[in-house]
Amino acid sequence: MKVTKSSEAILPDAPRELPYEGAKPMILVEDVQPTVVKDIVVSIWVDLYGKKVPQE
Repeated sequence: MKVTKSSEAILPDAPRELPYEGAKPMILVEDVQPTVVKDIVVSIWVDLYGKKVPQE
């Protein structure tokens, strides 16, 4: 997952991996509850776009 202030706050000790050559390091998410993954995705959205995630 993309490294942002919020994603680092939620998973501060998660390892970083390069998804492909030339890429920036990303947070490697393993063995995490689905609700935590959702929280990370929502927090990244807010960090990038500065607004709440649109509802379906």
